[in-house]
Amino acid sequence: MEKFFKLIERVNALAFFSAVILALCLLIWAAVGSIWGVKGRTSVVAPNEAKKESEVLSLAAWEFIPDLSMQVLKLQSTDGKSGGYEGEGRTHQVRNLLFVGTGAQYSKWMLPDQSRVLSRLESLSAQTGSSKAIYFESRAVGSETTQTFSVNLVKPDGTGAAEVLKDVSHLVSRRVSGDVVHFIYQSGLEIRQAKVSLRTFERLGDSLVAKMVEVPR
Repeated sequence: MEKFFKLIERVNALAFFSAVILALCLLIWAAVGSIWGVKGRTSVVAPNEAKKESEVLSLAAWEFIPDLSMQVLKLQSTDGKSGGYEGEGRTHQVRNLLFVGTGAQYSKWMLPDQSRVLSRLESLSAQTGSSKAIYFESRAVGSETTQTFSVNLVKPDGTGAAEVLKDVSHLVSRRVSGDVVHFIYQSGLEIRQAKVSLRTFERLGDSLVAKMVEVPR
């Protein structure tokens, strides 16, 4: 009888030991899975961004501004949809710009949220090569198929973003002369000429050049 009880004790001890080993293995497996999961995720902190399951935001380098030692990054929405700008065939939408100073602790989002879709980002430079402003066109999210857009300017450090032209159907030409940028653009049936200060982004003039006659269908 004594041997029987000893056998029972050994079986119980073996079962307890096996349960402890199994629990330790499960804990180690969970910890390893958690570590790999953290390494595999990259998050972007974007201001006031509404959560969308179908939308993934990512950063990509766009331009380096030597005058300010400023790296400009694009915040892109990679949802697999076209950006909505005819002829560009994009599979992503540029939603914001992040300005990061390489020589100091400086970072700034250009826009307070991701409610605009940006296109045709270009740096406007003086004859000396120094950047005067960054030019971009924009539309509201969800209206990418509309026929008009806004023309915007922002300082090379990401401050002072301003809409300088609106309801633009087509930008015909753009020319920088000193501290002024000249635009010829189409708005509906009107061909207009505007000039904007690159110091203040104030519109210095906007006049009608010609008017087209709509062709009857």
